[in-house]
Amino acid sequence: MRKRLLEIAVFLQYDQSQVVFAKPVGGIKWLARSFHKHKHKHEFGSGEYNMKRKYLLLSASIIAIGYPFAAPALTQEAAQEPGRSDRQTRTLEVITVTAQRRQEDIQDVPISVTAITGELILESGVNDMTDLSFLVPNFQINPGGQVVAPRVGIRGVNSVSNQGIEPSVGIFVDGAYVPRPGAIMNNLFDVQQVEVLRGPQGTLFGRNTPIGAINILTNRPEDVFGGSLTAELANFGSGGVEGHLTGPLAENLSGRVGFSYRKQGAYLENTFDNEDELEREDFGIRGRLLWDITDTIEADLVMDHQRLEHSGASQEFLTGTVPQVFKDRVLALYGEEIDDSDTFDRKINHSHSDAGTVDQTGVTLTFNVGLGEHTLTSISAYREFEEETGVEEIMRMPIDFLPREGELSFENMSQEFRIASPTGQTFEYIAGLFLYDEEFGNITSFNLGDDYCNIFLGSIGQEENVARCNANPLQAQVENFSQELTSTAVFGQATYNATEALSFTGGLRWTRDEKEGVYERVINNIAIQRVASPPEPIQALETSGEAVDWLASARYFINDDMMLFATASTGFKSGGFNSNANSQDRVFDEETSETYEVGVKSTLFNGLVTANGTLFRTDVNDFQERSFDGMSFEVRNAGAVRLQGVEVDVRASPIEQLDIILGVSYLDSEFTDFRGAPGLIAGPVQDLTGERRTESPEWTSSLAVTWTDDIPGTQLEWFVRGEHQFVDEQLFQVNNDPRSRQGAYNITNFRVGLNNPNSNWKVTAFVRNAFDEGYCTRIQNQVLAGLFGGVDRAENTTVMRCIVGRPRTYGIEAGLTF
Repeated sequence: MRKRLLEIAVFLQYDQSQVVFAKPVGGIKWLARSFHKHKHKHEFGSGEYNMKRKYLLLSASIIAIGYPFAAPALTQEAAQEPGRSDRQTRTLEVITVTAQRRQEDIQDVPISVTAITGELILESGVNDMTDLSFLVPNFQINPGGQVVAPRVGIRGVNSVSNQGIEPSVGIFVDGAYVPRPGAIMNNLFDVQQVEVLRGPQGTLFGRNTPIGAINILTNRPEDVFGGSLTAELANFGSGGVEGHLTGPLAENLSGRVGFSYRKQGAYLENTFDNEDELEREDFGIRGRLLWDITDTIEADLVMDHQRLEHSGASQEFLTGTVPQVFKDRVLALYGEEIDDSDTFDRKINHSHSDAGTVDQTGVTLTFNVGLGEHTLTSISAYREFEEETGVEEIMRMPIDFLPREGELSFENMSQEFRIASPTGQTFEYIAGLFLYDEEFGNITSFNLGDDYCNIFLGSIGQEENVARCNANPLQAQVENFSQELTSTAVFGQATYNATEALSFTGGLRWTRDEKEGVYERVINNIAIQRVASPPEPIQALETSGEAVDWLASARYFINDDMMLFATASTGFKSGGFNSNANSQDRVFDEETSETYEVGVKSTLFNGLVTANGTLFRTDVNDFQERSFDGMSFEVRNAGAVRLQGVEVDVRASPIEQLDIILGVSYLDSEFTDFRGAPGLIAGPVQDLTGERRTESPEWTSSLAVTWTDDIPGTQLEWFVRGEHQFVDEQLFQVNNDPRSRQGAYNITNFRVGLNNPNSNWKVTAFVRNAFDEGYCTRIQNQVLAGLFGGVDRAENTTVMRCIVGRPRTYGIEAGLTF
């Protein structure tokens, strides 16, 4: 009986060919042997092998998720073994989430959600949102060429790094909507919890969330005095300090101040000027007041200010994509060598410097008012965001060719009213009204560099423009784009608890978005016409969208430890405007989605293990994707996309010293209709229907293992933690250019340290990316490569750039709480 019950296999992808098993025994051995047999029999990538591999992992996932049926018997048998009685009293910490706008045990919530607690953030050494992919399956934040324009993705769907449009993944901080991912790229400090919700969430959240939502909750003030302070020192001259103070300020009034400063030292050597680059400094401060005005009225005021100073992103030549003719032409004209021998050698050679400064300030005021057994909530929020980018050589080469400067800003105001019925009733509901206004502006100017005026123009027979070029090189071309957005939404969700075990939920949302924009391109020096589009007079832009979205779900508790759920829902994101110079279509259409989920959530072994799994399918119509035209990126509607797969979350503490977090996801993505897709660099349009979508790795997995134990004869604990993340291969160009393929890669982190629970201090040594794995967070085409022979029209290829991931970093941190 015991042997049969222990038939569990956990599959972890590693280098696309290895499988790690948790000691498969009994009847599951055939599955392991079959996998290895077929792995050697069929070459990786073959259709037959891929189908069997998908089936095997899916089967293993279902076996693991279905394991709760056997859990009680195993627990009873385990309880009879000597030395294991402590298991009967220990349980995993219950994680409470607000994914459904109420506080609930995550195991009772009938959606796919992963919650990262503030404690786990500290244990993992998470500095910013990009680090969360180590802990959340099917979730990516990929930094782009612009530091504050990341691509946030859930289940292979991410948003274009166009600051003029909102993401498909909604972002909320303390209940307030944040319209741009760049606003959460600062330090992640003094946070209570981060919840990643998969699938549309519009029937509960104020703003549209067609693909999913990130719900960030910061720490609330406490009514007793306390605080913390943590300092860090690391290689490359990196370091930082963060902490908080909290306590009572007056009767029924408490406050909290959190702060963070972090410096990332330069880890790139620029051989052009022998300077180190890629420095970054973050500073943030947040104040919060919590006032219990009466027994039934609570006021919660949150104010934050954050500043980020950065020197851009590392865009290296991708090895093997730079033709000799390109190198020869640059050498002949400018006497500079282009080296693409090693993308990951942390050496660059260019005059580029896109140093930028970002300032943002936000205010959120929340009232919770008890109306009998109901609760009325009001959330009023304001945020302003400004970014200034210094002189940026868009060629990113050792020449002074076409510098660019930019100013970007937005400010938004939102008001949400929400009424919630009491829980524990046969009929429960939440309903709300959301009002939103936003203003966005972006000014970009292009200057003419000395090498453009005095060398390049002469090389192409435009000697007559050399004098014009030198006479007025600044702001040779100026683009000015602005837009205003007004949105109104009414939303609600109701649950009918048919029995103690069975409940049904339905939700509706009506949204109306109206956008108005203005675009203008002015040419102040005709010498730029060789690399610029003709001027465009002021264009008045307008678009609007209206949609009704819905949700239907059912939840059934098989017993106290196992819940099944099924959900169907729709999502909507309005259209928008292209703010780029060479755009052929200034206006693009709205995006809609349909998502279906079937899942299970289980608690095993008297609370020592939680195992959750979800099967999902998402169809996105008129997906808003961007493509590169050689000068800039243009957003267009990329037909229809289908994404389907399985994701598994496991938390376990099999013995007192050991904690395990495992996440595995399989993703099958496909363009179900993408006729007229962008062609390869010199080719015609193409039909990508049936092809895999970009930035959607088939397999991703994350594993975190922590061992904590006492040091005999002392009051100290020692601990060691290992984290591993696997990301499968993926393409980065929307035209599926095979040279934009990033191979599968693995990132491993380690932490080891001492902790004194009685004195509340901790010292930790850490290493991130311990094996110094080189990888690209994005791959994109070289700007204006054709000017130097970088485009091969016969082969449909061009020079490509890699935005390089972080190298190995190591250091020590010390913290104290009081």
